[in-house]
Amino acid sequence: LIRQEHAEFVNYMLKEVYEKKPRWNEALVLLYIQNKSFEETAKSMKISVGALHVMLHRIRKWMRKRYQKKFDHLDKI
Repeated sequence: LIRQEHAEFVNYMLKEVYEKKPRWNEALVLLYIQNKSFEETAKSMKISVGALHVMLHRIRKWMRKRYQKKFDHLDKI
């Protein structure tokens, strides 16, 4: 049940990123779904590797702020 709840939560977050932040979604798909390297992802997105790192930092910060209560709940699992 907990794994299912976690999976549903991750899917919800990814759907929200897909709808509201398409550029972020592109980075996440390339890196974590297609298993591209940082260099390949940056090249595909036509940005520098440094800019990709900044983008990922912003994604994590946005998710933490937006879903802090849920993250706290998941930390207890």
